[in-house]
Amino acid sequence: VKWYLKDFYGAIEDCDRAIANDSNYTYAYFHKGISYFELKNYKEAINCYGKSIRIDSNFTRAYFNMGNSKFQLNNLLGACADWERAKSLGHKMAYTMIKKYCR
Repeated sequence: VKWYLKDFYGAIEDCDRAIANDSNYTYAYFHKGISYFELKNYKEAINCYGKSIRIDSNFTRAYFNMGNSKFQLNNLLGACADWERAKSLGHKMAYTMIKKYCR
């Protein structure tokens, strides 16, 4: 809820509490990553998306968002690789990003 209210620091705290209760809670890492992205802390966002992917290697949205974070850090090669993985898992917006930035 805090994320929707744009209280990103509060959302991170809530995600940390959820992770403390269940260290394999994929969506807590994912939403923590989104919050860090919104705060323009792209490196920490990538770290959080990576943790969610280690738990669920088919987490399409995490690959897509990790690509977006890498793109913000001017890592186009890494972004394209993540978007390609998201595309292979069926993420529709990944097609658009690949077409626009990776070819």
